[in-house]
Amino acid sequence: MFKRFSLLFVFTLILCSLSTAFAAPVANTITKPKAASTFKSPNGGYRTELVKGREDILHTNTAVRYSVGKLLVDIDSYTLPTSLTGLTNNYSAQQIKDYQQFILQIQDYPNFQFSQTTKVGANKTPNNSEGTDFTLNYSGKADCIRPLVLGSAYQQKEDRLLVVTVSAPQSEKVQATALLKNIKDKLRVNKPTFVEDNTLVTSHLGYQINLPAGWHASTLRANNVIIARSMSSVHTDEAMIRSFKTEQYKSFANATNTNINKEEKDFVTKVTKYTPNITIIRHEPVTINGLNGSIMETTNSVDLKKIFVINAYFFGKDNIGYQLRFSTDDTINYEMKLKSFKNAVRSFKEVVIEK
Repeated sequence: MFKRFSLLFVFTLILCSLSTAFAAPVANTITKPKAASTFKSPNGGYRTELVKGREDILHTNTAVRYSVGKLLVDIDSYTLPTSLTGLTNNYSAQQIKDYQQFILQIQDYPNFQFSQTTKVGANKTPNNSEGTDFTLNYSGKADCIRPLVLGSAYQQKEDRLLVVTVSAPQSEKVQATALLKNIKDKLRVNKPTFVEDNTLVTSHLGYQINLPAGWHASTLRANNVIIARSMSSVHTDEAMIRSFKTEQYKSFANATNTNINKEEKDFVTKVTKYTPNITIIRHEPVTINGLNGSIMETTNSVDLKKIFVINAYFFGKDNIGYQLRFSTDDTINYEMKLKSFKNAVRSFKEVVIEK
């Protein structure tokens, strides 16, 4: 019922520990009210007070994520699996176990365990939405900078769940508890809506992209790497988007119609030279929203399993590069999914968030 984290997670952990780059936005401008103190989710069905002194990380049509010192706040509205559709306070013993497993599944890292929880549907928001308080502790062997997760989950509809979490180092449990209480006290929960649009905007990295409908975004160790995945597919459908500094591809970034084909071909040859498990189906040079780049369609063989991948790179004239990697292990509907991945890639653009 619940899928495993794929090898992309391991790849990203390595990437995160090595990467120190942050993007410098240069193009389209999105104006943000200077005195913004609330976030009203376009389709997530909630309104939340934004904490002073925060660093904004990202927001989508259903989610908002920001940090306050060493604390990480995430608020997002999820579609529940069919087996969990219904009123949470009427769940059977097995459904309660599956419900808890779902809460674990949506965390940034695997290997969290429940250390404390209230009865499902026991607590309420000020406008009387059913909810559950929980505490998670990390039990894995890999390094985790925020091994404590305090959270609350509220049922918005029979098939939708709003989850609020504050992740923290163990040494900041008191601060995390106070922050979660502050957020909950001012949270207003309503019924969410569903639309195809799912725009992710990240202000500190300076870009936006339209993710496939129903996908959810998160970050791991480094905030310049964003992970996105589908929570509703029985397959592993996911993406990794990262920004990095590089002066290596200046000629590609500044290429014109006369030489972009050669620059792209040389680039593809270089980045795939030592990747024996990757088969390139096709690749093409592109210029999207002012950025030169390459879109590659490939297949990967991992543990005898075939992975279909759209791997794109874009290069700005300010020595900033972006990698967008979308993948699926769906061997039946892969063509339809690859099309949606390409549409997402083509929506990518740099933005400046005016504060």
